[in-house]
Amino acid sequence: EASCVLGRIPDRNEEVLVVASAGNTAAAFARICSLNRVRCLIVIPEGGLAYMRLEQPIAPCVKIITITGAGDYTDAIRLGSHAAKLPGFFPEGGVKNVARRDGLGTVLLNAYEAIGRLPDYYFQAIGSGTGAIAVHEYARRLSGGKEELPRLWLSQNLPFAPIYKAWRAGGRDWPHLSGEDARDQIRQIKAQVLANRFPPYAVHGGVYDALVESKGDVLAVTNHQARSAAQLFEKSEGVDLEPAAAVAFASLLISAANRRIPADATVVLNVTGGGKLRRIEERGALHLEPDLQVDPAAIDATCTLNKIA
Repeated sequence: EASCVLGRIPDRNEEVLVVASAGNTAAAFARICSLNRVRCLIVIPEGGLAYMRLEQPIAPCVKIITITGAGDYTDAIRLGSHAAKLPGFFPEGGVKNVARRDGLGTVLLNAYEAIGRLPDYYFQAIGSGTGAIAVHEYARRLSGGKEELPRLWLSQNLPFAPIYKAWRAGGRDWPHLSGEDARDQIRQIKAQVLANRFPPYAVHGGVYDALVESKGDVLAVTNHQARSAAQLFEKSEGVDLEPAAAVAFASLLISAANRRIPADATVVLNVTGGGKLRRIEERGALHLEPDLQVDPAAIDATCTLNKIA
């Protein structure tokens, strides 16, 4: 994902790339931008620092801002959007960046090479749903209109599951949830990287369209179900799962137990971040400190943008 985005940036670019992330994407951009000496500003919630455990120090061209206290991914996106409008800064683009989607979608290319055909089902936990959209776009290219598209079986972490609720409501309409209610629900979920309050659900070509075209579905998983799934996966495969991947695996277990999918179905399960704890134990990891900390109440303040500049 990060490599594809950087590959699309013009040579001799001197402007600062702005990336807002809940953690995993931030770690990738910190590493790749450091290797390629690309100036990058990364904005994450304070809790996202737990995902920023790299084996080598990041380069001085990469700066990290954390949103403190109760700040969440949506707050990081908002501050990142403000920063990207400063002179000499530009936004990474998120779901609208074709390079980002093509980078994320390579998981399906890898599966296609291994299986020899498109899978029947694709399971992934989602926050924004960008990865699911990317996989669906690649499936359309690979099928050439001749193969059945993989059914997107997506999942979210209860109690914060806005895409699940919107899909269950049966239309494009986005459910209204007050900021305080959303923050309260987000604080309760284990998979914090899934906490996106405004995903590209209703837009043309977004999550809703991908679900409809692929005849997919969205499931909701509790913290307990995800934890049990992670324990089973590590026991069976010897690989620890990150919370989001555990949510995806739990949704697969639930679907199989309830006979929602055929017993002989070919399934691709996205376990992004798998084995991270084992890797840290074996190789060690640095804990990164932010260059700037911003209170959620100061996100829109001029003084905050002056500090960033």
